[in-house]
Amino acid sequence: MIKAIMIIVSTLCGMYLFDRFMLLLEEHNWIYWRKKKPDFRGGIGKALQELSSMLAPASRYTIEAKQTRTKKSDQSDDDR
Repeated sequence: MIKAIMIIVSTLCGMYLFDRFMLLLEEHNWIYWRKKKPDFRGGIGKALQELSSMLAPASRYTIEAKQTRTKKSDQSDDDR
């Protein structure tokens, strides 16, 4: 009985210390844990887009054409 209680208490203390350690690392901006959320803003999307363009070069032309159309439509909206 005492052994089970000691295991539970040890586990809870270990989890608490692990959480505090992870919060310390998050405070130094080394990881994202609980309080701060990652800011992706297309970082992964752009990397995957480049990988896709290496594996399938034809898709790069399609992506560039879509971006060109978007830029042209944005410029025409600004002119109005």
